[in-house]
Amino acid sequence: MATISGIFTRLALPIDEKEGHYTVTVPGRRTDLNIPADLIEEVGRLYGYDNLPTAMIAGESTPGDLTPRQKKIRASREVMESLGFDQAISYALTTPEKASRFNLTTDRDLVALDYPMSSDRTTIRQNLLSGLLDDVAYNVARSVKNIFLYEQGRVFLATTPGLQPEEREHLAGVMVGNLAESTWQTGEKDELVDFYDVKGRVEAYLQAIGVKEVRFEKSGQHEAMHPGQTADVFSGSIYLGFVGQVHPQIVADAKLPAVFAFEIDLEEVITHSQSVVAYQPVSKYPQITRDLALLVDETISQQAVADVIKDHGGEFLQSVTFFDLYTGQGTPEGKKSLAYQLVYQDKTDTLVEPVVTGAFTAMTEALEAELGAEIR
Repeated sequence: MATISGIFTRLALPIDEKEGHYTVTVPGRRTDLNIPADLIEEVGRLYGYDNLPTAMIAGESTPGDLTPRQKKIRASREVMESLGFDQAISYALTTPEKASRFNLTTDRDLVALDYPMSSDRTTIRQNLLSGLLDDVAYNVARSVKNIFLYEQGRVFLATTPGLQPEEREHLAGVMVGNLAESTWQTGEKDELVDFYDVKGRVEAYLQAIGVKEVRFEKSGQHEAMHPGQTADVFSGSIYLGFVGQVHPQIVADAKLPAVFAFEIDLEEVITHSQSVVAYQPVSKYPQITRDLALLVDETISQQAVADVIKDHGGEFLQSVTFFDLYTGQGTPEGKKSLAYQLVYQDKTDTLVEPVVTGAFTAMTEALEAELGAEIR
């Protein structure tokens, strides 16, 4: 205590010490002494830091790591780049029209700035696709033909007036142009991007990130999307987003070629991708394949048929591949013919024909009962 008191005396700082507690009066000339830590620093400086005793840090040290949420967001970017997309970063401020054009929901008000710097940056975005369309327009104006861009970023949804908006992570992407170019090789022709190209990439992303029970439903509720080439994306009953072709009128007004796009609520993906994506050893036991052709009403979607097959296919059904649609000569009016390949496999034993036949029969009976299908 005497040493500390002596140091304060040398610093010409008036003190009042009672039972080891110091009350220090800081003179006006010492404007650098504002908090108790400043006084402790002065004592340590004059006493000599080398004279202070050393001690091990108490407590268990923990290595630095990303949170599960951060890992999913980073993995999303890596998966999108592995699927052939380049990352884009767009402005978060835009116009009211663009801010709400591709919204996943329509029940949230826009968030406008009180003092915007320009008429083009008055509103905080509620979707990412509007910004990506601006990026497409920028590239098309510079003669870039094939454009595959994605963006992972935040959108801002209004809450109670006077409070900060809700911020949600979204993931969006656009595909424009050709997947393949014509070359001197016979049969190598231009291959334009279509709905199934962007849908397939969304499926691949969701599978890689660990989302289960992914399904697509035809949708006409998105005014900015093509009514015949747009589907909503679900994980079970959870709505994730949409995928499809941007409305022809929008791209025509912007003088753009056909644009295929998707936007997904990354918050829902993170929440419903809790399953660990892990390596599965290749089975040493053989597969058994069965082809299935059936006739159904033309109003029944392929997704509805696939759902019934998966629900009633049995425990050894590994994959269902849709490979043919026929509505031509010989097909009854109002009907369509669908064909699937089913793969069965037991990971622990050799699968025998009677087991597969039993599962296949139960599945076809479910198709007949639930969808009125005719097995061909």
